[in-house]
Amino acid sequence: MNAALTYLGTLPNSTLVYSGHEYTGGNLSFAKSVDPDNKALERLQELVDAHKITQGYGTIGDEKEWNVFMRLGTDVVRWVHFSVRRPWRIDPSCIFYSKATNRTADSAIMDELRDMKNNFRG
Repeated sequence: MNAALTYLGTLPNSTLVYSGHEYTGGNLSFAKSVDPDNKALERLQELVDAHKITQGYGTIGDEKEWNVFMRLGTDVVRWVHFSVRRPWRIDPSCIFYSKATNRTADSAIMDELRDMKNNFRG
């Protein structure tokens, strides 16, 4: 999954997305649980509210902003991984956070997110 999404992230930002599934609403709920302050999710909410089927309305550029699985390098997504693994460390500005996440492989973060999504009931 990491390799596939990394490759898709190399496509032009204007590339329209037609995924093979339609569960954008569920993905939106999960994304809000991971990154509740992400302003791009407001645009995704508008898209979900306006269209029963959202395929073809978003782009790769949009996915890079709102799809947590394409945002493994962001602090907020890396913090989710770190806080799940080390819940006693709750201060994202601490030096332990910085050192640990810089050494955490994207594949490990992807695995953690996938497990979280599989068990998400939002």
